[in-house]
Amino acid sequence: MHLRLGLGWETKTKTHRVSISGIPEWGPLGMTNQEELEENSQRSIFIIKSSDDAIISMDLNGTITSWNNGAEVLSGYSPAEAIGKPIFIIIPPKRVNDFADILERIKCGERIKHHEAILARRDGTNIEISVSVSPIIDKKGEIIGASSIARDITERERAVNALREKEEMYRLLADISAESILVLQDGMIQTVNSRGTTITGFSDQELTSKLFLTLVHPDDRALIQERHQKRLRGEAVPNGYDFRVLTKDGRIKWVQVSAVAIKWEGRPATLNLLTDITERKHAEELLEIQKQQLSETNRKLTILSSLNRHDLTNQLSIIKACSDLAMKNIDPETKELIEMIAKAGESMKEQLEFAKAYQNLGATEPEWIEVRSSMSRAIESLNVGGISVRIDVSNIKILADRMLEKVFYNLVDNSIRHGGKVKNIRIFSEESSDGLRIVFEDDGIGIKVEDKERIFERGFGKNTGLGLYLCRAILALTGASIKENGKFKSGARFEIVIPPSHWAHT
Repeated sequence: MHLRLGLGWETKTKTHRVSISGIPEWGPLGMTNQEELEENSQRSIFIIKSSDDAIISMDLNGTITSWNNGAEVLSGYSPAEAIGKPIFIIIPPKRVNDFADILERIKCGERIKHHEAILARRDGTNIEISVSVSPIIDKKGEIIGASSIARDITERERAVNALREKEEMYRLLADISAESILVLQDGMIQTVNSRGTTITGFSDQELTSKLFLTLVHPDDRALIQERHQKRLRGEAVPNGYDFRVLTKDGRIKWVQVSAVAIKWEGRPATLNLLTDITERKHAEELLEIQKQQLSETNRKLTILSSLNRHDLTNQLSIIKACSDLAMKNIDPETKELIEMIAKAGESMKEQLEFAKAYQNLGATEPEWIEVRSSMSRAIESLNVGGISVRIDVSNIKILADRMLEKVFYNLVDNSIRHGGKVKNIRIFSEESSDGLRIVFEDDGIGIKVEDKERIFERGFGKNTGLGLYLCRAILALTGASIKENGKFKSGARFEIVIPPSHWAHT
């Protein structure tokens, strides 16, 4: 067997180094004797035979001359089946020329290290191997063959390929992402996806040669620098925030950033996701302008409405005063006409009062209102006479329009005006899975079945028919609802339902 391995070991008296053929190369105490040569040769042979790697030797024609246990395990061929056969029995037909080239290189004295190849097993399957091939040199210094050491790298290649596939998948995800993904380290952009170039207008090469702060609007740089440093130190930083970037053509764009501290090539860095929110910001700015314009328009209309209402109210007061005077000394027929005028004037006054209330509907943002206090203020502003009003509402608050008090006012006023000798009013609350129920009950005549929905229509009723219409409109502003489900001749029962997210205990 002609193999060339560098092997070394120690005996009790000497240190030896031998060639693969067993011929010693040197030793501190000179040449060894024949017994030591044989012992060393046997050790070399044992190491080769017991190796897990496939160790194969061949002549320069590619005929196999030695075959260890590792080669048998790797290929499935026994030594008897392999020795004397061409090396090409374990090489796929498409790779024969590749190995023939390797043999030519060996003849020239070249050594091939860690060459990745394919080995054809006896069972017909192929495996990936890493092989190193060296020339075998005889005592005269002539190349007489080749020795190879092969190792199965199939699992390693699978792992490498799986990792490569994952990296490719992550790269593709980064490229198709709607966000700009970039890594910052020492203030520099280390890597960026294609979306980053779309947002800024700079190429990959331009971005990765820039300090990130040069892309940030000057007014936002201090904030960005401060939060970047805090994030690297592990301090609390908002999950997302907005700032402005400068594009290559000088435009200003708004972005929202989400970032996390990472290690990049073993050193602290941050992974940043930037979302272009320029259009959203422009829409918000336009909406704010429109909101201000609408607010100004409403302010002017409110002033105009207030002036008109004031003037009309004054004129109605004059009509009523003149009517009262005229009715003292007139005939019955004229008196009836004047009473009709007075009644029409009173109706106009009530409608003006409704217009005043409706004008303020939704004029302010909803707020959390303590229910018992709101009910108490509404009842105190009414003349309930001998009616007993009982409030059994727990300590709760609801998110509602400021005009919520008018809801309770109108419900009590409705009982006083139309309940028909109401003696008791009870208001209580019930908690359920679909929200909070505020129930208003009286012991009056109640509402006919056919009128249960009509009472909430504008204009329905004995007077102006505006009170219950206004109640439903106020509640609807915050998603609440109201309905009447009492029994006629047993009293009215109004149920107000507040959404689960719009009420809480105080």
